Amino acid sequence: MLVEITGKLVLVEKPTERNWNNQIIKSQKILLDTYDWDKVNKVQIEINPDKINMGNAQIGDIITFKCKIESKESKNGTWFTNIKGYAISDHKQSQSQPQQPQQPQSYVQTAQPVQQPQPVQQQQVNDSDLPF
Repeated sequence: MLVEITGKLVLVEKPTERNWNNQIIKSQKILLDTYDWDKVNKVQIEINPDKINMGNAQIGDIITFKCKIESKESKNGTWFTNIKGYAISDHKQSQSQPQQPQQPQSYVQTAQPVQQPQPVQQQQVNDSDLPF
């Protein structure tokens, strides 16, 4: 599944290397605050530091990653989900003071005061006007 994830950069770990099938695989983990549904939601994204350069990114920057989400089943039957970033589609430098990204509009509207209904005046009904 391909998605875009936007959030405030919280953490950039040092790149790591591991050996897998006689190949050296480099990876780097990035942590974003996405502020989904008016709550802080931290998402860890794994990138290849040879393909995505995080050199000029600073903590507090707003970044949009294009990501691929993969799930794999372990030998004991549990599932693990991995988010792999493969490109940066947008990068906004933070101001001198980091600002939170604009939070999405809430689906809940604040209640407005209810006006008291006006009493209804009763009208006299003429039985001769009834159609039956």
